[in-house]
Amino acid sequence: MRTATVEEVKQALKNTNDTINQSCNDFQRKLTTAVDTAETQMKVTAEKYSQEVDKINKALDNKLRELEDKQRQFFMFSGVKHFFFWLSQIVSFGTLALLIHFLFFKK
Repeated sequence: MRTATVEEVKQALKNTNDTINQSCNDFQRKLTTAVDTAETQMKVTAEKYSQEVDKINKALDNKLRELEDKQRQFFMFSGVKHFFFWLSQIVSFGTLALLIHFLFFKK
């Protein structure tokens, strides 16, 4: 009867070991599936993020080009602007001279 008890214990340990191995295999399979799903989600999120960053970069590049074009247009006529600036100064001094002349020297 003692041998039967040892055999029953061995069989019970073997069944427990098989159950633990099966549970570990199931857990590993589920963990692998979860990791694969997480990796897929990360790739999708990274792709969306990359697309958004590309859109923002394109918008910034367009804005930069617009600003550079405006800057070029502003400085395109810099010679003409200088001419009119100094001409306005000369006209202002001329007006001041005429005002002083008529106020103080004309009787």
